[in-house]
Amino acid sequence: MSIKQKLGLYKPSLQPIPEVRIQRSFGTVKCNELGPYVLERTISTDSLKRGDRLLSDYHPFRVSGILELALVRENHPVHPEDLLFLDTETTGLSRGAGNFPFLVGLGYFENGSLVIRQILMTSPAGEKQFLDAIQEEVRKHSHLVTYNGKSFDIPLIKNRLILQRDRLHPPVLHFDLFHILKRLFPHRRLGRYRQKDLEAELLGFSREDDIEGAQVPQIYFDFVKYGTDTGMEKVIEHNRLDLEGMMLLFLEAVRVYTDLDSSRASLRSGLARILAHNHRYFEALDAAMEIQDLLLDGKEGFHYRDALFRAWLERRAGNYEEAASTYETIAERCMCDYSRLNLVRILEYRLNRPHQAIEHVDVLISRAPPPDLPSLARRRARLDMKAKKLDERRGRESSA
Repeated sequence: MSIKQKLGLYKPSLQPIPEVRIQRSFGTVKCNELGPYVLERTISTDSLKRGDRLLSDYHPFRVSGILELALVRENHPVHPEDLLFLDTETTGLSRGAGNFPFLVGLGYFENGSLVIRQILMTSPAGEKQFLDAIQEEVRKHSHLVTYNGKSFDIPLIKNRLILQRDRLHPPVLHFDLFHILKRLFPHRRLGRYRQKDLEAELLGFSREDDIEGAQVPQIYFDFVKYGTDTGMEKVIEHNRLDLEGMMLLFLEAVRVYTDLDSSRASLRSGLARILAHNHRYFEALDAAMEIQDLLLDGKEGFHYRDALFRAWLERRAGNYEEAASTYETIAERCMCDYSRLNLVRILEYRLNRPHQAIEHVDVLISRAPPPDLPSLARRRARLDMKAKKLDERRGRESSA
């Protein structure tokens, strides 16, 4: 032993210990250890394809249209790299304390590529670090995109953070694709708003060899409780498919709205309503043009609410002749007194045709309930007076 060592003056040089990342495989899926009981996987691609849609079809990414699609009253550009897409796999469908997420997929755009980061909790003992990793990624982005996340994913994560005596630091805006696509497809049956169904509708993509969401909890329970891997690879891949599908659905929805693509009949009504809500009435009229043809031709696919909306758009745009024609067709075809009353108002106040208005008021009086008769009688008397004055004026003009 040297003198320096005896006197305690010798200090060995400390070399940094290289970080060793333990890797774990689930079939062909390879994950790295992020911490005790927490694994992660990051993949990047710029050649994603789903059905007949390619990620490159949307280059350069234009995403600011999402603000109007989500009916957000703000006028500022949204950069693609501001967006974070989030999807979870959980142990159940409730939002109670016994249910928790064990796998989260986080997707974002980076230099034109799509990056997906998946974080897997292999035991409830790693929940704190699992939630911290989610929080860290959420803080990096100002806008969040989910599919039904406002009702399920985000409240569930918030509940778990509360149990950890923490809270979620939410982004500036949260776009829920479930509600946005319901606006774009207002006539689908409620049960047909599953993400898989909308991927088939908008992207032309049908999943193959994908597990059902109902199988996910049991696979995870078997893995945690017994150490038996009966399909964790499929669970991770299912989460990746959900996330990639969500990102392409987002880009396609924004493209449809930005390009005003009304080529799909199923989209015309929803697109027109969103445009009208954003005070773009003439563009809404163009998107809703087919509604009039369906109404007049008696074709299958006619929707009463769409026809009323079309007439309202015409009135809003000042096209009173077209609005009157539409209201009259609805009144005759659907026996709609509401449409007939609107027709009377247009004939009286906008087109100055009291004689035609009287004919329709008489129809309303013939089948009106007793409480409505006094107001209709007053309208009838007023129209009689206007018709008489109009006849007198025309008589004077003809004699002159």
